[in-house]
Order: sequence, then C-alpha cells, then structure tokens
Amino acid sequence: MRAFKHVNFVIGRRGSCDAFSDWASSGAIKQSTGARLLIIRLKTLAIKMSACMVIIVATIFVFYSETNSLASQIDQVVPTSTIIKRYIYLIQRLNSNVPFGEAQKIALAVDKAVDETRISGYLIICLMKTESNFNKHAISYKFYKGLMQTPGYSGYIDIDILWGARILQEKLEMTHYDLRKALALYKGGNNRLARRQASEVLNLWKRVSKKI
Repeated sequence: MRAFKHVNFVIGRRGSCDAFSDWASSGAIKQSTGARLLIIRLKTLAIKMSACMVIIVATIFVFYSETNSLASQIDQVVPTSTIIKRYIYLIQRLNSNVPFGEAQKIALAVDKAVDETRISGYLIICLMKTESNFNKHAISYKFYKGLMQTPGYSGYIDIDILWGARILQEKLEMTHYDLRKALALYKGGNNRLARRQASEVLNLWKRVSKKI
C-alpha cells in the first residue's frame, strides 16, 4: 500500500508539473501574441505618421511653388521698366511741357520712393501734379519748394520726392491710414481748403487709375 501510495503521489506530482508547464506555455503564448500585436500596431502607427509627413511636405512644396510662380508672373506682367514708362507717360500726359529727360528723372525718383514708403507711385505723381505741376523750382507763398513742396529743399529730384513721400507716410500713420485726412494734413491741415485740395488729388488719382 505504501508503495502504491508513493506511486500515486509521484504520479500526482508529475500531473501537477505538467499542468504548471501547460499554464506557463499558455502564458508565454499569450505574451508572445500580445507583443506581436503591439509591434503590428506600432508599425501601423509609424506608417500613418510617415504618410502624414509626406502629405505635409508635399503641401508645403506645392504652396512654395505656387507662391514663386505667382511672384514670377507678377514680375513678368509689370516689370520695373514698364512701370517707369507708365510713370513717364503719366507725367507728360498731366503736363505736356515736361521734357522726356526730366520726366524720366522724376519717374525713376518716384520708383525709389515707392520702394522706400510702399505708397502708390501714381498717387505720388498725382500729388506732385497738384503741388508743383512738375516744376522742381516751384515756390509757394509759404516758401515751400520743389516738386513736392516740402519745407526743405535740396534741389535733387530723388531726394525731394522721397522727402515728400516720407511726409505723406507720416501723415498716413498719424491718421491711421485715412488717405483723405492724410492728404489734407499734407496740404496744410484740417481746414476746408486743405480738404478740397485733398479731394482734388483723390479724384485725379481715381481717373488716372482707370486709364493706366
């Protein structure tokens, strides 16, 4: 009996070991399956992120290409030489007595003032027309001088035009970019005469803009 019991005990222990082995194996299989699923999910996430990065880079490239294309089209449509020719044409149209060489110097100076102040060159020319009629030696009864009738006067076309454009820029900043008020201040202040003269500049600019 003791031998039999011993045998049974041994058999029971072997059964327990087998059960433990099976349990351990099943746990390992579950862990292995979980790890594989995690790897698959990570790979899927990596693929999705790569796809998003490709889309973002492609979008930036397309936007950059379109921007450069638009900029080049604008340069092709209105090159600097064409703008200068338009300025010369406008000056001589507004005053036919201005010689071509003089009109060219004024046009080049206006173009530089536009680069400096970002004010419309046509507006500067219209203002100049009402201030001096393109006479660089003009002097007002208040002793304002030159093409733009500024308080100071250098005698150099480019300097005097840039000075006038800067004064207008300051008036625009003072009036929070109200062009009519800024022009009135340039013309002498917030009074009836100045406002009327500002309206003359604006009306001339509107007519010019339709023709150019």
